[in-house]
Amino acid sequence: MNSAVNFNSAETLRLLYELSAQLATAIDLQTTLEQVITLTVRFLNTERGSLVVLDENNQPIDAAMINNGKMQFNNAAQFAAIVKHGLIAWVIEHRQAAFLNDTSVDPRWLKRMDDQPDQTGAKSAMCIPLEARDQLVGILTIVHPTPNQFSLEQFEFLKAVADQAGIAVHNALLFDSLETMHRQYFELFQDSIAAILITNRDGIILQANRSAYQMLAKNDSALAGSSIFDLHQAPYQLLGENFERLLTEDIVTYESLISMENSDDLPVKMFVRMMPRDLEGRIQWIIEDISESKQLETMRHDLLSMVYHDIRSPLSNVISSLELLKMMMPEDLDPNVDDVFSVISRSANRIQRLVSNLLDIDRLEMRQEIMDAQAVDINTLIETAISDVQPIMESRNQDFSLEMVDPVSELWVDEDMIRRVMINLLENASKYSPVGGKVSFRIEKDGEKSILFTVEDNGPGIPPDKLDMIFEKFTRVNYRKGPKGIGLGLAFCKMAVNAHGGRIWVKSDNESGAKFHFTLPTEAHESFQVAI
Repeated sequence: MNSAVNFNSAETLRLLYELSAQLATAIDLQTTLEQVITLTVRFLNTERGSLVVLDENNQPIDAAMINNGKMQFNNAAQFAAIVKHGLIAWVIEHRQAAFLNDTSVDPRWLKRMDDQPDQTGAKSAMCIPLEARDQLVGILTIVHPTPNQFSLEQFEFLKAVADQAGIAVHNALLFDSLETMHRQYFELFQDSIAAILITNRDGIILQANRSAYQMLAKNDSALAGSSIFDLHQAPYQLLGENFERLLTEDIVTYESLISMENSDDLPVKMFVRMMPRDLEGRIQWIIEDISESKQLETMRHDLLSMVYHDIRSPLSNVISSLELLKMMMPEDLDPNVDDVFSVISRSANRIQRLVSNLLDIDRLEMRQEIMDAQAVDINTLIETAISDVQPIMESRNQDFSLEMVDPVSELWVDEDMIRRVMINLLENASKYSPVGGKVSFRIEKDGEKSILFTVEDNGPGIPPDKLDMIFEKFTRVNYRKGPKGIGLGLAFCKMAVNAHGGRIWVKSDNESGAKFHFTLPTEAHESFQVAI
């Protein structure tokens, strides 16, 4: 036998150490395959070898082979048939190493044209499975051009090589997979239409995609290394100190303004999150340009304000004219005419309240403070509210009760706004109570500086899953046989009560009516900030 080395224990350890040192420098799969094949062929003093890499279904995904010193890669396609037949197929099926002294007499060897006696003829072969973590990752095959050229010591040596090679191939596959994922992420990152910034936990910008450069009108030198906090004012109460909120929240969203060098500040919506499975704790900032939506919102606000004011002015003239006309009517007026006049007057007043509510909703959404708050006599306020709703309840033959549990004299509120809150709630209670039903209004102290109001009906009730949403704009609960509306009345009530520093909520069991509770202050609030 012509062997390059004597495979005693010391020499085997030396060769395995050399192989280990070489594989330690190999990270990617192609380099790993080249190192394993080249060194193994040299150690065994042969000329031909191959290493086929397999996936979890034992299908070839990559391969390398060497013949007379010439290395070839990416031959997985030509191995597709071999892994189903011949020696490699047998090793895959049995997960065992194969030792062939003479390929011409072993049925496991797949015969090729050059195996004919008049060509290269019979050969020697060893075929070893490469495993890592109980997974078959490849097949290493070494061939000598003549029979009986491999010893059992060499066979055992090749098994030891396979142990190291299996782990190296497995790690290289993981590395290539990670590299592929990184490449795909980078391509998605760069091609995303959303502007994306990546920062560290100190807010220093590490990366930006093309959309970010275009949106911010900055180049790489101006953006990379700068602070995200120089671009905009971040809400620390949402993000937490050192971004601690991002450790428990999937994503934090808020609106802000981006400082632009050559133009006005840019309104944006920020989506902030800790990058998943990132040991360095990097943070992803997705920036959405909302300047167009803000412009549309401003246009909508201006248009609605114009419409509401244009309606309010002639409506006030109508109401004033009705009051003047009422004063001019003779005392012996036909009762039917008087009833019709009352209907017209109440309808006009109701339209005026609706327009005022819409104007207040628009103003409160703009976070404007309550400007007309003052000490208001609670009895007068309640009387005027009830007087507007009383005709509706009388027409429905409903029983109304007013209960003043504790003696209360004053509230500190915007009188007109809170009067409309009471009217809205009382009208709702009447609308949703059946003909002949009951409506009650209860007033009691809620601590030293607050009053609790309760409006109760005996209507169909509110489904439990709708209790939180009925105060949202344009939200209508589909009551059983209940009246319809546009869903602004309760939204106005919530905004108005919250703006006064109070709160409003509802209780209902979906069977026996609803109880609307709201609180209002008896003394001047420090600042009637709108809390919508």
